[in-house]
Amino acid sequence: MSNRDGPEHDSEERRRPRVKATSSTFERRWLAYALAAGSSVAVFGPAARADIVYTPAHVNLTNGALYIDINHGGVNDFELTDSGSKWTYGARRTLEARPLQGGGFLSTGGRPFVPALNAGAVIGPGNGFRSLAIMDYFFHSAFSGDYLLGQWVHVNSRYLGLRFSVGNGLFDYGWAEFNVITDITKDTIGATLLGYAYETQPDVSIEAGQTGSPVPEPGTLGLLAAGAAGLAIWRRQRSRASA
Repeated sequence: MSNRDGPEHDSEERRRPRVKATSSTFERRWLAYALAAGSSVAVFGPAARADIVYTPAHVNLTNGALYIDINHGGVNDFELTDSGSKWTYGARRTLEARPLQGGGFLSTGGRPFVPALNAGAVIGPGNGFRSLAIMDYFFHSAFSGDYLLGQWVHVNSRYLGLRFSVGNGLFDYGWAEFNVITDITKDTIGATLLGYAYETQPDVSIEAGQTGSPVPEPGTLGLLAAGAAGLAIWRRQRSRASA
């Protein structure tokens, strides 16, 4: 369970690892960045930065709230809650999400339940969105039986489609990946946030599960200007670091 403003949430953010590009992907991008650096173009311009920002995570939610600051701006953008009630002969429980800064969640057909997307599903301006996402709901009664509703009842590595306002009527689009387990016998819904990402270009679509590749660290700018020779030095540095 995560807390919006508490120290545990802050420490969790600091512990999150950064995504690493594969060597082949990084080297292809290196050559493109080296061209920019060699022509005295600032490497941190649009051609040099990754368009998709991806944050891996492993945060469990059971009977509480979980917050996502998707763009690491210091303000929570989305809230996921697990709430419910119990009585003598039954119980109910709901897993739902809310946007906190404007935006919403990808929906289908105007239904109250949002889809559990598979990897590759397109999330963008052409989709419909809603401001409240009911992901999983169950009602248990000794008299009327059990009811489980929604696409998130028992899923692994499924994606919630997101959008959030960046001002002037523009939106960024992204996704959050979850595992969800519903246990009626224990009256619980357990969710694990596995990671999230967003497309930094406003009003540009992203695919569920798409992560992109990170740009080189600032300390490599001098090596970029050296082109292929710099790439060889970078490889040796990485080898020594790994050793």
